[in-house]
Amino acid sequence: MTATLRGAPPDPATRRAGRPLRPALVGAAALGACVLVNVVDPNEPGSLGTCPFLWATGLDCPGCGTLRALRATTRGDLALAADHNLLTLLLLPLLVAALVTWWRAERGTRPGILRLPWLAPALAVVVPVFWVARNLPWFAWLGAGAV
Repeated sequence: MTATLRGAPPDPATRRAGRPLRPALVGAAALGACVLVNVVDPNEPGSLGTCPFLWATGLDCPGCGTLRALRATTRGDLALAADHNLLTLLLLPLLVAALVTWWRAERGTRPGILRLPWLAPALAVVVPVFWVARNLPWFAWLGAGAV
């Protein structure tokens, strides 16, 4: 008979093996968002609300144009998606890879395929630079595009 210590932490592989539902729910929510932006057209003014930062300052935030970019991407118009929000278009494949990595890790079958320790620091630099640049006259092409 083997004795187990009370309060000993469970094996991480065993603990994670039963939780693949979390990434599946996030994936379902992302799919729902894609359906929403194709049912309710974000190109119509006020259809899905207004960015509070844009409303208050008149400047684009890093997320301005994301819903319109997502709609254009799901319809296969990558040029229009880039016009609305280039950063969103560039980050979408990375987000999908991160979701797949999380799902595989939660299943406990394989370690994650996406191991990028530099990603968070890179985003901490790229997002603010993109935010400032898209509001400068020299980089007007990075703006959110016409509504």
